Amino acid sequence: MKKKKKKKKKKKKKKKKKKKKKKKKKKKKKKKHQCTSLEVETNCTRTRNTKCKCKSNFYCNASVCEHCDPCISCEHGILERCTSTSNTKCKQESNHLLIFFNIPIIMSEQKLIDVDLRKYILHIAEEMSLDQVKTFVRKNGMSEVMIDEIKNDNLQHTAEQKIQLLQGWYQAHGRKDAYCTLIKGLRRMKCYALADRIQAIIQADIENATADTRNENE
Repeated sequence: MKKKKKKKKKKKKKKKKKKKKKKKKKKKKKKKHQCTSLEVETNCTRTRNTKCKCKSNFYCNASVCEHCDPCISCEHGILERCTSTSNTKCKQESNHLLIFFNIPIIMSEQKLIDVDLRKYILHIAEEMSLDQVKTFVRKNGMSEVMIDEIKNDNLQHTAEQKIQLLQGWYQAHGRKDAYCTLIKGLRRMKCYALADRIQAIIQADIENATADTRNENE
């Protein structure tokens, strides 16, 4: 009788072990990767995860692509068309035009005043790509640890990453010369059109506010 009881106990233990192993195997199964801002290039199989690529008119030049940025449009003609891994390369204005426009750019940089950028952070983030924001904050004192921390806190939200990165840079820099640092920094990155757009947005808002104040006084 004792031997039979021992055999039954052993069988029960074996069954429990098998159940545990099955549960572990189920847990280890990988979740199917889903493409959000991208589109599916190769569907998921038993041995390979879903492979994604950028949609038409979007590109990603990172080694591990988490999101795609929109391709830029060219005002003066295209040198190289946008691909899934590289942005559009545009033709520059003729030398004659550059001679006339170089002086106003230098003058406009000298006349930049201190502006509280907090109310413009959202607009600035909308104008810039995530790569542009990362490059700017990195070149202007933000540590890689801080950049990674903001990225990890907002993995699925590219727009929020841009806002948090710009706010982090502005808080560390302070208001004094921040506007000037932003515009000059973008020009050093050769983002001339971007710098002009941001400058135009802020300048227009300042002029509107000044006009409203005059009307109230009158």
